[in-house]
Amino acid sequence: MVRRPGRVGSPWIGRWRDGGYANGGERVDAPMHGFCRDREFASEQVSTTHARFETTSDDVTRAVYPFDFRLRVDFSLEGN
Repeated sequence: MVRRPGRVGSPWIGRWRDGGYANGGERVDAPMHGFCRDREFASEQVSTTHARFETTSDDVTRAVYPFDFRLRVDFSLEGN
């Protein structure tokens, strides 16, 4: 598991106006730059030139983002 693999602002970037949004008539407090940057990511693929990390929705994420998701982040080394 890896924490903060790079700068991942997801599922939103920046700050919501008034610190949150409405979903189905209920206010949801939303952290600045989303919440994925504070999640643990599993290593999916790793080589000498490429790495893929993944995190998925769970009860914790659904408290601030009531949608299922799978987020994959790829890093590649190219050139010299």
